[in-house]
Amino acid sequence: MIRRCASFISLAATIVLAAAFAQSHPSVAVANTGLASGNGRDAYTQPFSSTSIWNQPVGSNAMYVAARIAPPTIRALTPDQTVILMDPTAPATMLSKNGGQHSNRCTAGTPVAVAPVPTSLVVPSSSSNNGYAFIAADGTTLVEGGAFARCSPGSRPTVGSAKAFGSITGDGITGGAGGSGLSTLGGVLRVNELVPGGAINHALRVNIDGEVDLMAGPGGFRWPATREDRYGSTRYGGSNPALKMGALLALPASLDLSTLGLSGPGLILAQALQHYGAYVSNDTARPVFSIDTQAGSASTIAQFQSAWGFPFQTAGVSGTPWTNDIMTILKNLDVVNNNSATSIGGGGTPIVPLTAPLSGSNPTPTPTATATPTASPTATPTATPTAMPTPTPAPTVTPTPTATPTPNPSGRPHVMVVMEENKGYAATLGTCSADPYYCSLASTYATYTGWHGVGHPSQPNYFAVTSGSTQGCTSDTCGAFGGPSLGSQLNAAGISWTAYMESMPSACDTSNAGGYVVKHDPFVSSSAVTDCAAHVLPYPGATSIASSLDLSNPSFVWITPNLTDDMHNGTVQQGDAWLKANLAPVLASRWFTNFDATVIVTMDEGDSGTTNQIPTVVISSTAKGQGAVTTSGNHYGTLRAIERAYGLALLGGAASGVNGDLAGSFGPIA
Repeated sequence: MIRRCASFISLAATIVLAAAFAQSHPSVAVANTGLASGNGRDAYTQPFSSTSIWNQPVGSNAMYVAARIAPPTIRALTPDQTVILMDPTAPATMLSKNGGQHSNRCTAGTPVAVAPVPTSLVVPSSSSNNGYAFIAADGTTLVEGGAFARCSPGSRPTVGSAKAFGSITGDGITGGAGGSGLSTLGGVLRVNELVPGGAINHALRVNIDGEVDLMAGPGGFRWPATREDRYGSTRYGGSNPALKMGALLALPASLDLSTLGLSGPGLILAQALQHYGAYVSNDTARPVFSIDTQAGSASTIAQFQSAWGFPFQTAGVSGTPWTNDIMTILKNLDVVNNNSATSIGGGGTPIVPLTAPLSGSNPTPTPTATATPTASPTATPTATPTAMPTPTPAPTVTPTPTATPTPNPSGRPHVMVVMEENKGYAATLGTCSADPYYCSLASTYATYTGWHGVGHPSQPNYFAVTSGSTQGCTSDTCGAFGGPSLGSQLNAAGISWTAYMESMPSACDTSNAGGYVVKHDPFVSSSAVTDCAAHVLPYPGATSIASSLDLSNPSFVWITPNLTDDMHNGTVQQGDAWLKANLAPVLASRWFTNFDATVIVTMDEGDSGTTNQIPTVVISSTAKGQGAVTTSGNHYGTLRAIERAYGLALLGGAASGVNGDLAGSFGPIA
């Protein structure tokens, strides 16, 4: 579910490019050729030739087949922002390499290129694509890549990849878009297009959910894409052979747009999709639809908010005219099935006139004065610890140390599971009388009100959420089980992980002691985890958990509180006090704030009745504001989301979508 940008090019080549650029442009960012613009098109505002895939209209011979895109279930629309660095007044700024899409992008490595970057531009570290594009010193060569970040004004920007991809006046097919290999600059929704009275006179670049929409390989892509995601053959789950990476989506020419009941921006978008279409360039890896938008010296989504009075990104999948517009458009989209190199847009007579030719052999850059750019994505929430009644043991929250965190060797997102015990949904989030902190998390982020345990008593549920099966266990005294488990999967994939057990006497202890019980520790029961003592550790406590996470930086973390603090023997009030004292430092840690992080606070089982409803809250930047999610699911759906986040095989019950999926609330693993 991870969308990647193109591989990093030879450092020597890019350093030469950077040096030449810096030497010849000490105070300006891009070459200003001085060529007269005449009455032609400016390649800096609408790049590439008139016959490029991005500028060629759909043709009269287009053969349409229904796209059958699955309706989004979390948000109808999200932006995938592309940082466009072409303002000649911006200072020439060195770019350094970072660790890639899921790294801490605030850490600058080897210098690789020079680009015009506005001093005030800030793009926080995230796991979003954050593609970018700029023009080299010759004024035409296009340099593209991904994982762009600039963590504070004036600091050195970092990128995960950079490569020269032909000319801004060329065909614009290949580039830095990781899933498809298409151009990062091509198809971007630019400023001054989706505004009152505006028009989008080019094809767009969009992302859809690969797991339900994209047809798997071999050959899970079609022209003009040059590849699919490396996980496409095993993770794409679509059934429409026409809908592959690189497909040209369009509203059919025969569709009367006036019958769709679209609002102002919806009609502008629909006209573009009917006249030019949109190329599928990446996997959203969650049930949303995404359009690539401009960021940098100008911001499409900021301008949209100012012009229309509401956000570009929708809050859900219904309820507002703009949201309804997107859902209506998606329902009517087709694939132009005969789009090819010899018949762009299906061939025949273009249904609208060709785009104007470029103004000259080289473009003349001109800065665009528009709304202040906004960072991509939404900033990760940070919780502030507050004193609470003393749980067991009594913690005192101390400031997080300032030591530099260990780099995440797996380049993967951060996921944490906190497993509570027994009280069920009705006694916790169902009333909120005894657990104000847990309820505050539920109201701030996503709470899955249809989540359930898979049985009784405790241990079968722990086995289910970590192996995809109860392993035939029907009691709390089951022994070790064989076969793969989440722990063994993480080991095999080289993904760092730690399971913390409160009150455990020593690492990988297999005997009950005090508040620690083996039935609540599924990792010591997995015989496939052969290095248990390296991963299953005593919990360090509220005063040390943030520093432990920041310094060891595991990708996956599991926490089982002791019998009192997990509500098994203790009260809901005691469990809530423990959560506030221990989880608040985690949400304020660099482990959470500097990475694509998701925290799941759930419970093994509910009441002893037949419903077995459990509270399940998902905390992430994506989940913020989602509120109650009524999707039904169980522990297998929780495991499914975790395994999808890391690109792991889906074990047992996790392989079935009928068991639900929390992935729609995970951090933007994009």
